[in-house]
Amino acid sequence: VCLDYLAPSKIDPKLLDPKHIFEELDLNPAKKANVLQQKKLDVRHRDGYEAGVTLLYKEITAKDFLLHEDALSVLSEYNKIVFGDAEEDRVARDHA
Repeated sequence: VCLDYLAPSKIDPKLLDPKHIFEELDLNPAKKANVLQQKKLDVRHRDGYEAGVTLLYKEITAKDFLLHEDALSVLSEYNKIVFGDAEEDRVARDHA
């Protein structure tokens, strides 16, 4: 394993000095983690469901969805887009 190893005549004393070896390390971290005391989280103010709404399931017709100005709000408020019997719904359903 050490066939051609040449031992030094003397060892540099800096290599045995821990202050010299670890001088580049930051031994005093700027911020210590406080694991014993938890920060109080902000309490969310929950308003609940819409006033007067007893159903949590909502449907919208395809015609109303296509004519609505804000499609993203419709997708967040309604659970299902249904194709009704109106001519516009049949055209949207059979568009392929």
